[in-house]
Amino acid sequence: MHGQADKDGKPVADDVSGYKYLTLQLYVTGVTSVTVEFISRGQGIKIESGSPQMSFKATKGFNTYRVALDSLTQPQYAETRVKPKDLLRKLTQVNISVACNQCVPTSGTVVVDNLVFQN
Repeated sequence: MHGQADKDGKPVADDVSGYKYLTLQLYVTGVTSVTVEFISRGQGIKIESGSPQMSFKATKGFNTYRVALDSLTQPQYAETRVKPKDLLRKLTQVNISVACNQCVPTSGTVVVDNLVFQN
């Protein structure tokens, strides 16, 4: 998800470093885990893979989740390390991915609503 439309074909950054949380509402079936990854593209922060992120357990149905921005970490495989606060100053994208723990291929639904940065 992009906060702003691209300008001249390039991502536009938002400074969300002053916020404490990202709150989002999700309706999920068929998944048990959600990862929210914070990305900065074209803003001088070079990360090939493994941007700051947070994973949490998802509960079936429509629920509200709160991601504490001071708890973001990079995966161990990330070669380039950045301070999450620096990336949040130049945020261009938020990725939301879902998975299930040791599951077999299944069908399900994921609906994302009301993605809001809050203090």
